[in-house]
Amino acid sequence: MSYEIAVSDTCFLIDWAKYSKRDILFKLFLAVYIPEEVLNEVISENVLKWIVSMLRQRKFILYTARGPELDEARRIMDYMARIPWIRSIETPEAICLALGYLYGYTVITENIGAHQAVDVIPGYKRVRVMKSLTILKEAIIKGYISTSIEEIERVFEEYEVETKHLFPIDELTRVITEVKKCLLMR
Repeated sequence: MSYEIAVSDTCFLIDWAKYSKRDILFKLFLAVYIPEEVLNEVISENVLKWIVSMLRQRKFILYTARGPELDEARRIMDYMARIPWIRSIETPEAICLALGYLYGYTVITENIGAHQAVDVIPGYKRVRVMKSLTILKEAIIKGYISTSIEEIERVFEEYEVETKHLFPIDELTRVITEVKKCLLMR
C-alpha cells in the first residue's frame, strides 16, 4: 500500500539525490509534489538532474502554491514564530505542511521545525510528516528493501555513508528494534 501523494522539501531531496536506493520513494508514494519554492532552493547540479529526470517520468510533479495554500503557509510561519523554544520554518517547508494539512499529502522532510509543527499547531496532529529514517523503516517492513534481520543495521549505515546524513543514535536504535520486531512477526 502506498501513501498516495507526498510533498517534499529541499533538504530531503538533497539527501535522497545521493542515495543509491532512492527509487523506493516511488514504491511508497504514487507521486511526490515539489513546490516551486522548494525547487528554487536547489543549487546542486546533481540534485537538479535527478529532479528533472523524475519530473519527466511524472514521479515528481512541480507544484505551484496558490491563495489558500499560501495563506495557510503564512499562518503556519506566524504561529511558529510566536513560540520561542521551537525551530522556525521558512516558506518552502510551510507550504509543504500546508499541502499536507489541506489535502492529506504526506510531508517528507528532515526539517526539525516541520516535525515540531505537527505537535504544536492546533489541527496538525493529523498531518503525516516523515523523515528518511521512517521511510527506510517502512521500505524494509514492506519488503521494498530486502535484508535479513542480522543485516538491518547495514541498510541505515549505507544511507548514512552515501548521503552523509547521520541519524540520531536514539532514534536509529528505536527504529532498528521496531523493524526487527516486525520482521520476526512475519
